[in-house]
Amino acid sequence: GTGAARPVELQAYVTEVYRLAPLVGLDPAIVVAQSALETGWWQSPAWTDHLNPAGIGITGPDVASPSWESGTAAARAHLVHLYLYAAGAIPAGHPLEPYVPLDPRYDAALSAGRAASATRVADLAGHWATDPDYASSIARVGSRLFAER
Repeated sequence: GTGAARPVELQAYVTEVYRLAPLVGLDPAIVVAQSALETGWWQSPAWTDHLNPAGIGITGPDVASPSWESGTAAARAHLVHLYLYAAGAIPAGHPLEPYVPLDPRYDAALSAGRAASATRVADLAGHWATDPDYASSIARVGSRLFAER
């Protein structure tokens, strides 16, 4: 394995991503690869202490991470946040609507004009992450994560 911390919560996170992402048009493999990248293969303090799957709400070096109560809740928050970037605001009746409150940065991201700002993975650079090679990094991690064993 990857030496991931909190493996029970990680399994719950991955299971929920794979259940929910396809329902809303997001590729679960990309979501999980982004999480692996953002959490250092689920070993970072943001993951181990807060179940933060993707650096959500950590807007600077002195900003504390928000916390989630379970891997399932973390998956739902990640998908809400990523959907906002990829597709736009979440409308009433949408499968992600019940989970919007799990994303502490939803309103801030909406106010900052992030809705539909990243319709391709490459567009996350400069929006979700400052790394200009962010998409390549996600792809590289995904290649490792999903390599045939």
